[in-house]
Amino acid sequence: MNDAITKALKDLGLDRGRIAFDDMAFGYRLGLDDIEVIDGYDPLMFARAVKSSDELVLIERAQRLNQSAIEHITSNWQVGMSWRELNQAYHLTATALGGFVRDPGAMVWGHPRGDDAVHALQTGLEDFEIQTGQHIMFDCHGTIDRYCWDGGKTWVVNSEPKGPAKLFAKATADVAEAVLSAMRPGTRISALQALGRKVYRQAGVPEPDRALIFFHGLGLSHMDIEINRADGVANHDWALEEGMVVPLHLLYPGGEYERLWLEEVAAITPDGGRPLFSWGFNPICGN
Repeated sequence: MNDAITKALKDLGLDRGRIAFDDMAFGYRLGLDDIEVIDGYDPLMFARAVKSSDELVLIERAQRLNQSAIEHITSNWQVGMSWRELNQAYHLTATALGGFVRDPGAMVWGHPRGDDAVHALQTGLEDFEIQTGQHIMFDCHGTIDRYCWDGGKTWVVNSEPKGPAKLFAKATADVAEAVLSAMRPGTRISALQALGRKVYRQAGVPEPDRALIFFHGLGLSHMDIEINRADGVANHDWALEEGMVVPLHLLYPGGEYERLWLEEVAAITPDGGRPLFSWGFNPICGN
């Protein structure tokens, strides 16, 4: 690869001077004496943030694959299946549909047992038997033709939300509907987060400020948004633009029978965020 890239840079007249790389380490590994390697990550993220119509077709296709894979494995769940077996079933299904999943797997969230309302990411080493009534949070990553899929929702195993979880599920669906409607060009992330918390408070959930509400870009990566703007200022509170693809993440914390998760992927339009999943905002219930 180094030989091919070095020859290409020479053919293009880019084998000397200041050259920006989205991965600076790769630039240094080329070992070219006559170039100054600089950081090109943010300019490339800026260029990738708004999608072309052709890109939107590919991104929508990727989200459909993810939804199909989740629906397939939840509808084919069997009593006694373990978490690792569920992961494997998802990977096999996503691959059969033409997708690609990286090690240690597509699933992002871990699922601590018990009543402790903690957030944990999967390490790839966990395993437990999936029980009726547990709330399994699908946040799945993968690619097809280099474009990423992301997202998912809560699956209430062989059951439906009970007790406080009924309120959490309705509140999360209400937040999703309100925030997606507000995801118009020019709207800043801080305004969307404030709106989401307002709706959670109005829904009457306890401790609404403990809910996680966050956003990122999606396309050729799970970022596609500048970390720092051209003026060097951290790009924490970025504004939406028409043509962006932005996942909305909502996590209301709780134990294994209460936690509620929803990640909807939205295309930004003048009328708000257009959901790229077709299954609505309520949890998957039963199997």
